[in-house]
Amino acid sequence: MATKTAEKVAALFENYSEVIEPEEAIVEGKIPLWLNVSLLRNGPGMFNIGNYQYKHWFDGLAYMQRFGFSNGKMTYSAQYLKSDTYKINMASNRICFNEFGTFGYSDPCKSVLGKLSTFFTAEQISDNAAVNFMALGDTVWAVTETPKLLQIDPKTLETLNKVSFVQIHF
Repeated sequence: MATKTAEKVAALFENYSEVIEPEEAIVEGKIPLWLNVSLLRNGPGMFNIGNYQYKHWFDGLAYMQRFGFSNGKMTYSAQYLKSDTYKINMASNRICFNEFGTFGYSDPCKSVLGKLSTFFTAEQISDNAAVNFMALGDTVWAVTETPKLLQIDPKTLETLNKVSFVQIHF
């Protein structure tokens, strides 16, 4: 029994595939013709990068999903948020930023002091916004517990802009 449960939980830590072009879903039942809306979901979706693994489920790279409903049909698309964390991790083929339960693997060429200094600089705070979406006017932003927000296109899921609360003067 415990083995089956462990296998089910382990499936949460698999890397998901991107679905860039919306695919029509097979629907059981009927979707009302008048329903014309999109549901956006955001959460972790990539847990293994090269030979490195995230240690906590909340640490996985942000994976955005769009469920579109129109004319009695449903479409699905999904892709990773193209944050700086995502881009640098992919280019380095390792986890480079500290997350909630996972320490990043710093540049092996840095000195010990250089590695230590990355814990105290704002530039090294992850912008892996895998927690939620926030609508602000006619824009949609991916958000997390760090001060970095990333604007996305709610139709294509393309990552557009980045803003940091640190840049805003209250």
